[in-house]
Amino acid sequence: MHQRRSDHLFDKIAVSLRQRRARPDRDAGNAAALAAVMLGVFALLIVFLATSVRWLTADAASAAAEQALEIAQSPDGNIDDARQVAKQLATSTRVVTNVTVTVDRTDRNITVSIAAHSILGGTVVKSVSGAPIRFVPQERVRP
Repeated sequence: MHQRRSDHLFDKIAVSLRQRRARPDRDAGNAAALAAVMLGVFALLIVFLATSVRWLTADAASAAAEQALEIAQSPDGNIDDARQVAKQLATSTRVVTNVTVTVDRTDRNITVSIAAHSILGGTVVKSVSGAPIRFVPQERVRP
């Protein structure tokens, strides 16, 4: 009896399916490769998150130090006000948990140092310096 072409195709498919079922360990390598790729993706995600938190902490510390320097440089500048503003500005990001502000003032120079501690445990130290601003009123000569 002559076999139809479609029956021959079905026989090939059935043989192929039986061969696949006979080798159950064939997909074991794919699962291990997927696990390795997923671990790599998670590691990159964690590195990106840690780098982003450090960058945000450094940016907050830098902005707080510059603002504190501006306050301390002003003619009526108060060092306690500069410290308070720096702490409020640095902790406003909620990534910074603790801030240590040091203001050193001499007649010729003011230095503000800020140590910002991030939520992940790292510490970023930023320091800025500048001369005090002296306002000397000028007398106007009236014609």
